Amino acid sequence: MEIAQAQAYFATQTRKQELYQERRMEDKRLEARAKLKESECKIEATVYQRGIHYPAEFASFKNRKIETLYKMSIRKLKEKRHIPEHRALADFDSEVELTAKNFIYAMTDHNIKEHDLQGKDKMEKELVDNAKTTRQALLKRGIVPENLNPQKDLKLVEKQRKKEQKKLEKKNRLV
Repeated sequence: MEIAQAQAYFATQTRKQELYQERRMEDKRLEARAKLKESECKIEATVYQRGIHYPAEFASFKNRKIETLYKMSIRKLKEKRHIPEHRALADFDSEVELTAKNFIYAMTDHNIKEHDLQGKDKMEKELVDNAKTTRQALLKRGIVPENLNPQKDLKLVEKQRKKEQKKLEKKNRLV
Protein backbone atom coordinates (compact mmCIF):
# COMPACT_ATOMS: atom_id res chain seq x y z
CA MET A 1 0.00 0.00 0.00
CA GLU A 2 2.77 2.45 0.94
CA ILE A 3 4.68 1.63 -2.26
CA ALA A 4 1.59 2.34 -4.37
CA GLN A 5 1.07 5.65 -2.58
CA ALA A 6 4.70 6.62 -3.12
CA GLN A 7 4.48 5.68 -6.80
CA ALA A 8 1.30 7.73 -7.20
CA TYR A 9 2.93 10.67 -5.42
CA PHE A 10 6.00 10.60 -7.67
CA ALA A 11 3.89 10.16 -10.80
CA THR A 12 1.83 13.20 -9.79
CA GLN A 13 4.92 15.28 -9.05
CA THR A 14 6.51 14.27 -12.35
CA ARG A 15 3.38 15.29 -14.24
CA LYS A 16 3.25 18.63 -12.40
CA GLN A 17 6.87 19.27 -13.37
CA GLU A 18 6.15 18.39 -17.01
CA LEU A 19 3.18 20.78 -17.08
CA TYR A 20 5.26 23.51 -15.45
CA GLN A 21 8.03 23.09 -18.04
CA GLU A 22 5.51 23.06 -20.90
CA ARG A 23 3.95 26.26 -19.59
CA ARG A 24 7.37 27.95 -19.31
CA MET A 25 8.17 27.00 -22.91
CA GLU A 26 4.80 28.38 -24.02
CA ASP A 27 5.48 31.59 -22.06
CA LYS A 28 8.83 31.99 -23.82
CA ARG A 29 7.23 31.43 -27.22
CA LEU A 30 4.42 33.91 -26.46
CA GLU A 31 7.00 36.48 -25.39
CA ALA A 32 9.15 35.86 -28.48
CA ARG A 33 6.06 36.11 -30.71
CA ALA A 34 5.14 39.46 -29.14
CA LYS A 35 8.68 40.73 -29.73
CA LEU A 36 8.51 39.61 -33.36
CA LYS A 37 5.23 41.49 -33.82
CA GLU A 38 6.90 44.61 -32.38
CA SER A 39 9.89 44.24 -34.71
CA GLU A 40 7.58 43.69 -37.65
CA CYS A 41 5.76 46.96 -36.89
CA LYS A 42 9.07 48.77 -36.50
CA ILE A 43 10.54 47.51 -39.77
CA GLU A 44 7.26 48.16 -41.53
CA ALA A 45 7.36 51.81 -40.46
CA THR A 46 10.99 52.08 -41.55
CA VAL A 47 10.53 50.59 -45.01
CA TYR A 48 7.34 52.57 -45.71
CA GLN A 49 9.36 55.74 -45.16
CA ARG A 50 12.11 54.60 -47.54
CA GLY A 51 10.57 53.17 -50.66
CA ILE A 52 8.07 50.42 -49.95
CA HIS A 53 4.64 51.98 -50.36
CA TYR A 54 2.03 49.24 -50.56
CA PRO A 55 1.00 46.35 -48.28
CA ALA A 56 1.64 43.88 -51.12
CA GLU A 57 5.23 45.15 -51.38
CA PHE A 58 5.70 44.69 -47.64
CA ALA A 59 4.24 41.19 -47.84
CA SER A 60 6.72 40.40 -50.61
CA PHE A 61 9.52 41.87 -48.46
CA LYS A 62 8.56 39.59 -45.55
CA ASN A 63 8.29 36.58 -47.86
CA ARG A 64 11.89 37.07 -48.97
CA LYS A 65 12.97 36.68 -45.34
CA ILE A 66 11.10 33.38 -45.03
CA GLU A 67 12.30 32.05 -48.39
CA THR A 68 15.90 32.84 -47.48
CA LEU A 69 15.74 31.56 -43.91
CA TYR A 70 14.00 28.29 -44.81
CA LYS A 71 15.20 27.79 -48.41
CA MET A 72 11.61 27.22 -49.54
CA SER A 73 8.43 29.14 -50.20
CA ILE A 74 5.93 29.88 -47.47
CA ARG A 75 3.40 27.63 -49.21
CA LYS A 76 5.80 24.66 -49.27
CA LEU A 77 6.82 25.22 -45.67
CA LYS A 78 3.19 25.35 -44.55
CA GLU A 79 2.46 22.15 -46.49
CA LYS A 80 5.48 20.44 -44.94
CA ARG A 81 4.39 21.47 -41.44
CA HIS A 82 0.65 20.96 -42.03
CA ILE A 83 -0.13 24.58 -41.18
CA PRO A 84 -3.40 25.97 -42.57
CA GLU A 85 -2.84 28.28 -45.54
CA HIS A 86 -4.58 31.25 -43.90
CA ARG A 87 -2.54 31.06 -40.69
CA ALA A 88 0.73 32.82 -39.83
CA LEU A 89 3.81 30.60 -39.75
CA ALA A 90 5.03 32.41 -36.66
CA ASP A 91 2.09 31.09 -34.62
CA PHE A 92 3.60 27.60 -35.00
CA ASP A 93 7.28 28.55 -34.73
CA SER A 94 9.65 27.40 -32.03
CA GLU A 95 11.23 29.98 -29.76
CA VAL A 96 14.50 29.77 -31.71
CA GLU A 97 12.70 30.49 -35.01
CA LEU A 98 10.85 33.45 -33.55
CA THR A 99 14.08 34.80 -32.11
CA ALA A 100 15.91 34.31 -35.43
CA LYS A 101 13.19 36.19 -37.34
CA ASN A 102 13.26 38.98 -34.78
CA PHE A 103 17.05 39.18 -35.08
CA ILE A 104 16.81 39.42 -38.87
CA TYR A 105 14.38 42.32 -38.60
CA ALA A 106 16.43 44.06 -35.90
CA MET A 107 19.63 43.89 -37.99
CA THR A 108 17.79 44.99 -41.11
CA ASP A 109 16.09 47.93 -39.42
CA HIS A 110 19.37 49.00 -37.86
CA ASN A 111 21.33 48.81 -41.12
CA ILE A 112 18.64 50.51 -43.20
CA LYS A 113 18.80 53.46 -40.83
CA GLU A 114 22.56 53.35 -40.23
CA HIS A 115 23.40 53.24 -43.94
CA ASP A 116 20.45 55.40 -44.99
CA LEU A 117 19.23 52.77 -47.45
CA GLN A 118 16.47 53.91 -49.78
CA GLY A 119 14.39 51.92 -52.24
CA LYS A 120 12.82 48.48 -52.21
CA ASP A 121 15.75 46.70 -53.88
CA LYS A 122 18.41 47.96 -51.44
CA MET A 123 16.27 47.26 -48.40
CA GLU A 124 15.32 43.82 -49.66
CA LYS A 125 18.97 42.98 -50.32
CA GLU A 126 19.77 43.98 -46.73
CA LEU A 127 16.97 41.77 -45.44
CA VAL A 128 18.07 38.80 -47.54
CA ASP A 129 21.72 39.21 -46.49
CA ASN A 130 20.69 39.23 -42.83
CA ALA A 131 18.45 36.19 -43.32
CA LYS A 132 21.33 34.33 -45.03
CA THR A 133 23.69 35.19 -42.19
CA THR A 134 21.15 34.07 -39.59
CA ARG A 135 20.50 30.82 -41.47
CA GLN A 136 24.24 30.13 -41.63
CA ALA A 137 24.55 30.70 -37.88
CA LEU A 138 21.68 28.29 -37.20
CA LEU A 139 23.14 25.67 -39.52
CA LYS A 140 26.55 25.96 -37.84
CA ARG A 141 24.82 25.12 -34.56
CA GLY A 142 23.06 22.10 -36.07
CA ILE A 143 19.66 23.79 -36.43
CA VAL A 144 18.06 23.35 -39.85
CA PRO A 145 15.10 25.76 -39.79
CA GLU A 146 12.98 23.94 -42.38
CA ASN A 147 13.35 20.67 -40.46
CA LEU A 148 12.10 22.02 -37.13
CA ASN A 149 8.77 20.65 -36.02
CA PRO A 150 5.79 22.95 -35.78
CA GLN A 151 4.83 23.84 -32.24
CA LYS A 152 1.43 24.13 -30.60
CA ASP A 153 -0.63 26.92 -32.15
CA LEU A 154 -0.03 30.08 -30.12
CA LYS A 155 -3.60 31.24 -30.79
CA LEU A 156 -4.82 28.10 -28.99
CA VAL A 157 -2.35 28.70 -26.17
CA GLU A 158 -3.68 32.25 -25.76
CA LYS A 159 -7.29 30.99 -25.74
CA GLN A 160 -6.44 28.40 -23.10
CA ARG A 161 -4.74 31.04 -20.97
CA LYS A 162 -7.79 33.34 -21.19
CA LYS A 163 -10.09 30.46 -20.27
CA GLU A 164 -7.89 29.58 -17.29
CA GLN A 165 -7.85 33.24 -16.22
CA LYS A 166 -11.65 33.44 -16.33
CA LYS A 167 -11.93 30.28 -14.23
CA LEU A 168 -9.49 31.69 -11.72
CA GLU A 169 -11.31 35.01 -11.54
CA LYS A 170 -14.65 33.23 -11.08
CA LYS A 171 -13.16 31.04 -8.35
CA ASN A 172 -11.70 34.10 -6.58
CA ARG A 173 -15.09 35.89 -6.67
CA LEU A 174 -16.73 32.91 -5.01
CA VAL A 175 -14.19 32.82 -2.20
